[in-house]
Amino acid sequence: IKVIVEDGLGRSTSSIKLVKVGNLIPGSQILPLADAAPHKEAHGKGNWAVWQDQRNGSWNIFARNLFDPSAEEKAITDGQLNQERPRTDGEYVVWQSRQADGNWDIRVKHLTSADPVILVTQSPDMDEIRPVIEWPWVVYQSKPVSDPGAPWQLMVKNLLTDTDQVLDTTTQDQLDPEIEAQRVVWQDFRDVGAGEIYLKDLVSGSVRRITDDPGGQYHPVIENQWIVWEDNSDLQFDLYGFNLNRGVTIQLTDTSEDETRPRINQQWVVFEEDLAGEQKINLRLLSLHNQASIQLTNAASNKEKPSMLSGKLVWTDEPNGYQ
Repeated sequence: IKVIVEDGLGRSTSSIKLVKVGNLIPGSQILPLADAAPHKEAHGKGNWAVWQDQRNGSWNIFARNLFDPSAEEKAITDGQLNQERPRTDGEYVVWQSRQADGNWDIRVKHLTSADPVILVTQSPDMDEIRPVIEWPWVVYQSKPVSDPGAPWQLMVKNLLTDTDQVLDTTTQDQLDPEIEAQRVVWQDFRDVGAGEIYLKDLVSGSVRRITDDPGGQYHPVIENQWIVWEDNSDLQFDLYGFNLNRGVTIQLTDTSEDETRPRINQQWVVFEEDLAGEQKINLRLLSLHNQASIQLTNAASNKEKPSMLSGKLVWTDEPNGYQ
């Protein structure tokens, strides 16, 4: 850091000091009580954090209200078969559920009510994975069990009307859906290249191609007027954003390191970066207003898939195994 001091006569002096930036979130804590058990796939929205936890041997889904000081984590599932990759809209949690026949189905549960688990899919001839939820919509990847080489296609379930539909039929992979309100974004391989970002409005039915670049575009997220994704057009991964109100694409980061796995919360984007090395992933925060960013963590451990919710940050940390 260079500090310059100037007096009223315009005379100045300066000094340069080397400053080590440490963690800027010292109040962080490990959420689950069974600290020795592996945990991963943390996700949060509204007041709730959800994750998968292996304290009972197989993977199960747990949740906790982060804004209730007296709240403890609660088991959403307690089964012998793996329950994985939970996502929440702040009211419901959705996940992929391993079945006795080996395939995956999709399940939904209200976070606070005693209502039974909703069986979104029950299809022994299909694999359904990577669900996301924004009530009443559930979007997930699906393909036939009998054809492992078939492309993943996105399906939509309306839990109010109990109806299913194909999101947007193609003959190529559709991956990594994210949803806000009735809008879905995903990575789509129908075009030449390593995947483009598409957007669909589930109410109007309109489909829009967001990117047009021979490089790869991955892991899109959407909130309000912004779609943000990671892009390797310049070999390393940078973050890009598309402003739906202005109709323009903005490069959000431009470094020699990788910036990946963005998540949006209002005007903020939190993401992973590997400035300290590929096996030392840390977290950084960026403003969508001016693209200014600040380092949040600086520790020799991998941080994975951060989420922001109402002023709190949740992620999976791997100091000595996933926590």
